[in-house]
Amino acid sequence: MNKRLCTLWISLVMTLCLVTGCVMPPVEEETSQPDLTLIETDSSHQADEAAPSGQTEEGSQAGETAASQDEAAGEAATSQTESEEPASSQDAAADGVYVSPETYEDFNADTIPAFAGKTYAVIHDNVPYFTEEEIREALEGPYEDYSPLDDLGRCGRAMGSLGVSLMPQGSRGDISQIHPSGWQRGCGYERSHLIAFQLAGENDNQQNLVTGTHFFNNDGMRPFEEMVGDYVREFQTLVLYRVTPVFSGDELVCRGALMEAWSLEDEGEDICYCIFVYNVFDPSEHTLIDYRTGRTYEGELQIAEEGMAGGIVQSEKEPGEIHTYIVNKRSLIFHYPDCEGVEKMSDKNKMEFTGTRDDALDAGYQPCPACNP
Repeated sequence: MNKRLCTLWISLVMTLCLVTGCVMPPVEEETSQPDLTLIETDSSHQADEAAPSGQTEEGSQAGETAASQDEAAGEAATSQTESEEPASSQDAAADGVYVSPETYEDFNADTIPAFAGKTYAVIHDNVPYFTEEEIREALEGPYEDYSPLDDLGRCGRAMGSLGVSLMPQGSRGDISQIHPSGWQRGCGYERSHLIAFQLAGENDNQQNLVTGTHFFNNDGMRPFEEMVGDYVREFQTLVLYRVTPVFSGDELVCRGALMEAWSLEDEGEDICYCIFVYNVFDPSEHTLIDYRTGRTYEGELQIAEEGMAGGIVQSEKEPGEIHTYIVNKRSLIFHYPDCEGVEKMSDKNKMEFTGTRDDALDAGYQPCPACNP
């Protein structure tokens, strides 16, 4: 009886403890992963804060992956922005694309665009390199200015503010007595004016004449000269004009000429061009120029795509031809036998030398500046 009462009493006490909270039921250990559904996917910083400091390796890799994706997205956006910018001149040059120099002083034989079969190529978006000071000076009135010949007898730039007062009243005279640098008789050259006779009336001015081909002088330069001449005569106004022969190193024949023109009264609205005219023979003639001496030889001009860099590319020249030269024993200058200098030389000073041009130079002889052997 007493035993049953004790058992009943214990059960009653336990029931009361459960009701009043004196004894808590056992709690099972949580094994589920943290809920990450509330973490913002576009913020790696929030994900780092949400992740517990003791996160698993997989959780760490997930965070790094999210950060990498954000970084890659940023780089892609930057790359897209950069790709919209124009390519630099260095990048273009590396790709073989022609990029005009930014200044007149930077235009030289190394910056000539590749010959594409036409007489000329457009330079500097067809806008002359004239400075504001040059334009102001040209507005003061007509003038013409020619560079002195250099140590090799080569012309420099010819420039002027061209108007009707400078234009000739009569016809052009004989200029056969002028031998520009690199001039060779019997090679099909023409004496080419930098500023055309019709524009400034300069006839036998040595500072205004270069050795040129018909392709250069007549087909290339003349249309642009006539454009300026017709405009000046019709509107009785001024055009700022500049022609610059472009030589490479010590070569005696120019590779071509940079031609610039700007109508002053209307700020270039009617006349505005900046072009390079190639001094080459018509490709159909299969004749090439040794720009160093002016001698010609058979070969092929390489014709590139328009807008490409590369200048004038010619087939390789054959080894130097062997000639019999006449050497002046006193001056040590060597000539071609038909040179006028040989006719004036006394017989006692004449000496024959047979070999190539380089052989003559190696022997200590100097080439005649007139016949350029």
